[in-house]
Formats: sequence, structure tokens, C-alpha cells
Amino acid sequence: MIMLQCMFKIKRFNWISLCLLSCLTTQVFATQDVEYLDQPKWVVSHDFSNVDVSRLAADYLLFDKQVKVFDSQQIVYKRVVYRLNKNSAVEQLSDIFLGFDPAYETLQIHQVNVFRDGKTINRLIPGDVKVSEESSDYLMHTGRKQAKLLLRDIRKGDIIDYSYSVIGKNPVFDDKYTDSVSLKWGVPLVNLYYSVMIEKQRELFYKIHDIQGVKVKQYTDEQFRYYTLHLTNLEAVEEQSELPYWFSPYPYIELSEYKDWSEVANWAVQLFDVKLEADPDLQVFIKQLKSMEKEKAMDEAINFVQEEIRYLGLELGENSHRPHHPAQVFNNRYGDCKDKTLLLKILLSEIGIQSQPALVSSYQSQQLFKSLASPSVFDHVILWVDYKQGYWIDATKTHQSKRINTLYQPNYSAALLVNETTTKLVSAKPNNQYKKISVQENIYAGDYSSAVEIELITTYYGGAAERFRYQVEQDSMSQISDDFINYYRRIFPDIRASKQISVSDDINQNIMILHEQYMVPDYWKIKEGESSSGYELYNQMIGEYLVKPNQIKRFQPYAQQHPITVEYQSNLFISEWIDLGWPFEPLIVENEYFKLESVYKNDLRKISLTSLFQTKKDFVKADDIRQYIKDVEQAEENIYVNQSVTNVTTSKDYETVEKLLLHLNNNRVYKD
Repeated sequence: MIMLQCMFKIKRFNWISLCLLSCLTTQVFATQDVEYLDQPKWVVSHDFSNVDVSRLAADYLLFDKQVKVFDSQQIVYKRVVYRLNKNSAVEQLSDIFLGFDPAYETLQIHQVNVFRDGKTINRLIPGDVKVSEESSDYLMHTGRKQAKLLLRDIRKGDIIDYSYSVIGKNPVFDDKYTDSVSLKWGVPLVNLYYSVMIEKQRELFYKIHDIQGVKVKQYTDEQFRYYTLHLTNLEAVEEQSELPYWFSPYPYIELSEYKDWSEVANWAVQLFDVKLEADPDLQVFIKQLKSMEKEKAMDEAINFVQEEIRYLGLELGENSHRPHHPAQVFNNRYGDCKDKTLLLKILLSEIGIQSQPALVSSYQSQQLFKSLASPSVFDHVILWVDYKQGYWIDATKTHQSKRINTLYQPNYSAALLVNETTTKLVSAKPNNQYKKISVQENIYAGDYSSAVEIELITTYYGGAAERFRYQVEQDSMSQISDDFINYYRRIFPDIRASKQISVSDDINQNIMILHEQYMVPDYWKIKEGESSSGYELYNQMIGEYLVKPNQIKRFQPYAQQHPITVEYQSNLFISEWIDLGWPFEPLIVENEYFKLESVYKNDLRKISLTSLFQTKKDFVKADDIRQYIKDVEQAEENIYVNQSVTNVTTSKDYETVEKLLLHLNNNRVYKD
């Protein structure tokens, strides 16, 4: 599926490696868009500590962020000081990137100094400031710009000290202030200062996450209320690999002027409170919907918005959060998540179905329940449809079922319904999150040495069908065929297709079926000097989901793909009755995170291995990793069988037998 993002931008940052400076965005401006002024008088100056040179490429000596909120205005001042210890840092950190949105913000650069051999060198040269539009996703246009400062004559050992201010705020947020600042980075930081001064009659709520012992100092004077903190000698945060998408190891502080979720909901209500204008083309489409039975009209409206309104975000100024008018979106045939959601809401309302926009986070999941009330924690909008048991519809999804009762609903875990009665976040866990793959593998053998024919029938359900539907549309059938046969060649190097693959799609039931057929000359493993042939049954697709972490020694959770159900049956059909001679009990591996059940059976002319794999969670706790790995290894053993048939002879007429087998298999001779 195409991953789509919306401009409900969250203010929390993940600080990684050298890209940790919250002031270093990816933006550049022409010098006429930049002002060069002294540091504001209200800013409190802090000295930085010139600590001993470390082994790192760069030492970050100071990060200072000071915010002034007054008279519907906002000024954000930032200062950064770092030392370049190695030539690699000189190459990567000798240019400075500063960003703002010219629709409502002004950039002021105060100083750029270089300290070298006890001297201070001014490197703020307006002619060295280059300007361009912010480079953004081709599906997202924000109008933001970036100023790139190309610093001259930077050398190993230099200390770079620069500061700037961004003046202004997005009017879409009215007069309320919110913010979030990381309290540790991916590299050590000697001094971190953060302060907010806000008009005395206004109050900020704050919450500190994932760090102990941090105190916020509060005091007031005649005009302002102050919130300040100062942290020193901060160690680097180690971020392990393969983390769940919702987990961040970086501690942070969030601040918000919203006292509860009802205030945030009421703020959003006015964004989506749009009256339908008498647009002729839109009215024609609404008339068509009204002529249909209600549920069919609802399905048609959802499919139209998902498939016919392409994703494109024109998120300029207030439209970072305010949706465009539905008639404009309908006629332009493009929009982002909020645009498409509002259009769908209007269409459903016209056919008598109630729905509500819902603000969600695409990467915080259940962590959202820990957040302060703030619009900044959301980055996506979906629609709650109040029909029958209720549905969470993501209007940006594509290639979904054409019926609401069978389409796959992603689990955003938490949502804020946009209505005047909302008082809290609600669970956004969907009623239908069905994602299943069922594979039937039939192996037809005429003897115990010649080529076999393998028939694969793979059925995709729900979310798995939608993912495969997207793949089929994007790739040619020949490309898909090549991908599959190369996949199987990991096990059978000489495999070749005996029939062209075929795909059938029941989009109403959200089921896709893939048919494959191959000839495998090297299936049987003849043991030299013995009258026996070895065979293997391997439920390989399940093996794709039994994945062990690369980092075994863990203190952070490990991501597991979820939800997924895979059912795999491998059948070996042979030409004579055979009794393997022992009973087979089901093999079960089950823990907190997945369950695998396998059954190995011998039914006269058919030998089969059937496995059912189901995940339970999208993560594994760090403390459970060792046992999880043992369970995965046991599960891997249970989806694989390697046995032998004794008292057999090798056929010398390979080509003749191969042709005969193909004819017999096409007529299902070996099927029960």
C-alpha cells in the first residue's frame, strides 16, 4: 500500500545520530526572505562548556530553545553550539539549515560565529545564504522554505555557535500554544536549556515522558509566566534496530495550552464545519448516490473517494490543518487525508448516513493515550462511520474491497472524534482487521526419482488481498511470475513454470486467488548406495513470518508483523499406497506473541503437512526475547519435514516420465 502522510504534524522529534539539531530542518531561502538582527533583548544568554574533546566526530556543547508567547504572537529562539572533532564532521556539519513557513513566519538570523585558537570569527555573511523551496514529498506541497548557510573556511577543531529566531505562528491554531522537545539525543549533549514565557493570565500544562529526575521551574513576574528547565551532561540514547513503529526511546517534554481533549475536539470542529455549496458537478454525483439503495450508495461513495480522488496535499498556510472545500476537492480530483475525509463525510450525510472525522496518529498507536491534550499529537484523519456496528474508514487507502463490511480497517488504536460532545480519546480498534493467507501446495509424483509437478493455490483475504491487489496493479504478470519463481529457486534451483500464473479477484468479498504450476526435476534426493529417496515438505510462507531479531541482546521491544494469519497445507501425492508406520500428534508452539499448530499426516497415497500460524501482538517485550527466539526456532522445525521412502529404484527415462506426469497431473489422476 502507498504510505500517505497528512499535515497534522506531530511536534515530537526522534533525534538520531548527527541529525539531532531541532533547528536544522531541511529548508533554504533567498536572502531577501531573511532578516539579520541582533539577539532579542528578552533572550537569556547562556555560556557553553568547552569540555574535553571526545572520540566522537562532533561534540554538542549547547542547545538552547526559548519561546515567547504574547498578544497572539510567538517567537521561537534557538542557539546551537558544537565542536567539529573529525574531518567527517567538517564535511557533514559545516552547512546550516534553517526553516520557516513564509505564509505566517519570519526568519531572523542573529549570529554565526566560529571559535578557533582563542579567536572569534564572524561567519554570518548574507551573500552565503542560499534560498530555495523546501524539498518535500512529491505528494505533499507545504510552501515552506529553507535557508542554507554555506560556511566558509571550516576546519577540524572549530567550534560553531549560531542562533536565530522564527517569528509568527500558524493562525489555524488560534491563540493556543503547544510544543514538544526531545530531552536526549542520539549523541551526548553537554547543556540543554528550554524555556517558555507566556502571558501571565494564560496557563500551560506539561508532561515529561520516559526520563526521571527532570524538574520544570515555574515562576511569574508582572507580565509573564515562566517554565524553564536545564539539563547537563546528557548521555546519548541508543536506538536498537527493529523497533515497533510506535516506540521511541527518546525522552521528551510536551506542553499544551489545551486543558483537555474537549477543547481540542472543539478546535477541530470548526475546521470541518463546512456547508455544502451548490456545485453542479458534485450535485449530479450526489443525485446518483441517492438513486441507489443506501448501503450500495455508501460503498460507492467510499470507493469513489478512495480510488477517484488521488492523494495530493496542498498544505499551504492554514491548509496544513484546515481541509479544502469538498466541491473543490471533488472537481480537482485530488486531496490529502483531511480533504478526502471531509468529502466522504459530506457524501455520506447526503445519503442519510452519519459519520465523524477522527484525528489519529499514524505512528503513536496506543501511546497516544499517554499524551497531553493537543492537536499536535495527530498527523492523520480518518472517518468514523456510524452504520451497523460502526466502521473506521481511511479515505486515503486504495485497492480496498468495494463493500464496507469486508474492507480491511487499519488499527490506529486511539482516536479523537471531531464533535462538540467529545471529552476523551476513544479506542480506534476496528471490528474487521482480517488479514489471512491460505496456501494449498499439491506435489504430484509418479515415482520416487523423476520430476514432480507442484501446484500452488494461494488465497488472500482482507488486508492481505488488498496488499496483493496493489502489487498486481503495479507490476506486470510476467514480473510477478519472475518474482515467485526466483523465490522458489532458493529451495529448488531447477524449478520452471509449466503454466502461466493466473489471478482471480473477488473485490466485493475482498478475496484474491493466485494459481501457480511448476515442474521440479530435482525434487527427490536420491541417496547414493541406498535404495531410498528423500522428500521434503516445507510450509515456507509461514517461515517468512518467523523472524528472529538481528539484535538479540535487547532492552527495547522488538517489532513483529501483526495481525496476520497464515494457513499452509503441503500435500505430496504418490502413485502407490504407503504407510509411514507411526501416529502423528499435533505440534503446537504458543506464547504471548504467536501460535503455531502443525500436523503431519499419512493418508495412504497422500502425505501432508498442515500448519496454522497466527500472531497475537505487534511487538515482543525485551525481557521475553530469548524465549521468543527459542519458540521461533521450534516453530521453524515444525513447519518442515524431511523423510525418505525406501526400496525404490532410479528411473532412466526421465523425459518420458516427465511428459507422462504432466499429462496425468492435468487430468488430476493423483487427486483424492
